[in-house]
Amino acid sequence: MKRIITYISCLFIFATAASAQDNVGFLFLPKLQQQTMVNPAWNPIDSGVFISLPTVQFGLDHTGPTLDDVSRRQVGSKRLLNLGELADAMENDMETISIDMMLQSLMVGYAKGDWFFQLGNTLRTQSDLTYSRDLAAVLWKGNGPLIGETLTLDSEVDLINFVELFVTVNRQVGPVRLGASIKSLSGVNYLRTESSRMRLTTRETDFALEFDNDYSLINSSVLDYNGITDLSWEGSFLDLQRIFNGNQGWAFDLGATMQFGERTHVGVSLLDLGGITWDKNTERLTSRVNRAYEGIRLDDLLDIEDINLIRIDDSVEQVLNIQQEDLEGFRTDLPMRLVVHGQVGLTPALTVGGAVQMIDRSLRDDVRADVWVNYQPASWVVLGLSSSYRYENFANIGFHTRMFLGPMSIFFQTHHVNSIFAIDKANQFSIMSGLNLRF
Repeated sequence: MKRIITYISCLFIFATAASAQDNVGFLFLPKLQQQTMVNPAWNPIDSGVFISLPTVQFGLDHTGPTLDDVSRRQVGSKRLLNLGELADAMENDMETISIDMMLQSLMVGYAKGDWFFQLGNTLRTQSDLTYSRDLAAVLWKGNGPLIGETLTLDSEVDLINFVELFVTVNRQVGPVRLGASIKSLSGVNYLRTESSRMRLTTRETDFALEFDNDYSLINSSVLDYNGITDLSWEGSFLDLQRIFNGNQGWAFDLGATMQFGERTHVGVSLLDLGGITWDKNTERLTSRVNRAYEGIRLDDLLDIEDINLIRIDDSVEQVLNIQQEDLEGFRTDLPMRLVVHGQVGLTPALTVGGAVQMIDRSLRDDVRADVWVNYQPASWVVLGLSSSYRYENFANIGFHTRMFLGPMSIFFQTHHVNSIFAIDKANQFSIMSGLNLRF
């Protein structure tokens, strides 16, 4: 029976095998070329040409327990993972995991007079997974301790992986600089929950399983489902073969900045206005059942060497009643972001700044805030600290630096410097790093 429960639970949180872009940290460092990705009206150079080589951004947020909560330290640095403690360590009935990744391979910009031009490309993944306390308990403990209770096994996923090719133009108009980015989008894969109801009751009288499901997934090149015994993950962050092979769309970034001296400015931007039309490998997977499952006769399983796993799998197939429906196509909007930011130069070497961003994500709206301070002790290096508000948590101390080595500069930024040194006790982790050339 536990095999049946585990099989079902794994199916509906399968998207966790994968891993809104939080790139506001680009604003922390002065004259950083990547700042145009947060505000297209930003001019990172006064004149000349710059080339941005590979830039990587990764962010992880989890509202639930940390690794330290669900593991025990053994001899030395080894840990024994005990996922059975996951449900007990959850403070909320529903928890959310968010993972954002960005890989920028190349960006080129040119400034002359009042004009600035830029083109580049990025590969982006944005994902949210929400899961229930009951789902965590059933997955790791089975349904034995919960006989007679009606369990909420709801889970929701929203995952999008796409490539964008963009052109950015901005111009000084009086005291204000106005800018816009036009982005051609190519979807790689997509998975989203349409409906997430899943209830399970284990009857006390005969231990039969009563299911009440209304679960539906929209899928494009993430799950490869050919029956309960042939379910595999085909999504890949770097699956470049799907680029420009359907799944096309457009998006726009709009922005404005106003400069007050060399180190003081304010700005506002509206990002990711647009979406993707998915028309390749699109389908809907649905499980709608309201019935009891009484299991397999015990005498069928007496000889352990002759257990017919196919019969068990067929039984799971009947319980879930998964239906596949091919879709002609559907459209999804990107998580739109509004960013308001500013910075003040206190001395030639000291600046302070702040930013607020509002993100429209499908599973939850998100408001984030950052403040930072920069100190430039020498012309070749900038050092900074930041404090960030993320998911109702103020305890996010960050660090960032940029070093200039002739025409080359390298930078590093994290919102959670404490998680680097104690990842097992952290709910959040982020890092951004890259290399730029200027001529």
